[in-house]
Amino acid sequence: VVINGGTVNATRRYAAGIGGGSSSAGEVTITGGDITAKGGGLGAGIGSGQKSSTGTTINISGGKITAANTRALTSDGGGAGIGGGQNSTGTIINISGGEIDATGGICGAGIGGGYGANGFGNDITITGGLVKAVSQKGSGIGPGYYSGTEDVAEEKLTIENSPFIFANSGSGGMEKGIYKQDGSENWSNIISIDGSDGKVYGKSVTTAMDFEIAEDQTLVVPEGTTLAVGEGKTITNKGTIKVVGTMDSAGADKVTGNKPKYKL
Repeated sequence: VVINGGTVNATRRYAAGIGGGSSSAGEVTITGGDITAKGGGLGAGIGSGQKSSTGTTINISGGKITAANTRALTSDGGGAGIGGGQNSTGTIINISGGEIDATGGICGAGIGGGYGANGFGNDITITGGLVKAVSQKGSGIGPGYYSGTEDVAEEKLTIENSPFIFANSGSGGMEKGIYKQDGSENWSNIISIDGSDGKVYGKSVTTAMDFEIAEDQTLVVPEGTTLAVGEGKTITNKGTIKVVGTMDSAGADKVTGNKPKYKL
């Protein structure tokens, strides 16, 4: 599947919204367009359908993309927003541009693996673009929940060129906004929420997308870090923003809900 532009709305159930059918994978390339893709209970929004034994390759270099698995939030399971379907093998995902909003099913990753066996083994590279990846129990970026272990298949992640990334994994599952955190001391322009605990990474970070902090979550702006809210962007804070470093009043005014708390 190759998409170079236009407006695309795709919804399927056992298959991916865009990509493989039930028990199948394929290759997806997106260079532009306004794209909404929804996998149903078991397929990824963009990627593979359920029970695919061969990994999908996904290349995104542009476009405005909203991808989701629509598994009901009252039921475990689900595919990734972008990546693998439920019980599917790992995927290769390359993101070099675009504005991407990816939401996994209740147990599927935002970007990465679906729920269930074989959800490890993803090879994810992000070198550009604006990326938001959210899951309730799966990783924001990485494997889904109940996905086996890395003893079976290694999870790989490369982040370069300081793209803006917001990754959120809720409590009670993987609890990793970004699953692979090797080298996180060198991250920049990244916000990762791991279950109930979140952190802003980088010396000076400006949000480039709207996002939400849940009631049981705390986002820390650490010492030596400045957090600003981008023009026209909003943080919806139902939890806590704890500012140990710096967040100016202009940024704080763009936070709706609970206002930031500053270290005295």
